[in-house]
Amino acid sequence: MKKLILLLAIFSVSTFGELTAQDYVQLLKTEQYDKLETYLSPQVKVEINRDDKVLSRDRAIARLKEKLETFNIVKWEKMHNGTSNTEDSGYLIVKAFDKENNGLRIFFYLEEKNGQKNISAIRVRKLL
Repeated sequence: MKKLILLLAIFSVSTFGELTAQDYVQLLKTEQYDKLETYLSPQVKVEINRDDKVLSRDRAIARLKEKLETFNIVKWEKMHNGTSNTEDSGYLIVKAFDKENNGLRIFFYLEEKNGQKNISAIRVRKLL
């Protein structure tokens, strides 16, 4: 019985669950920006090199895509992810490197609304 409950729990999470941190990294690695866009809130706070703007979902993805494509990324690493104290929001931090090993730190903030977590903020900064 315990095995059945465990299998059902795994099935429901895998079928109806949200993306994992690794899934977001995979979308970035494979440049599936259109798929990533579906996980963005309608309005997204985007900060690139300390230039902060609130943009529509499609403009936010366009800005992120432009920055990442001009950086010529050759390697991705998940740095850290977690949830807030109230567990209604979370974050993901990713590192990206070019061929000269220069790095970017990319931060995604996720907020839960209506039972679904969406990316509501993205920050991209030079990795120190």
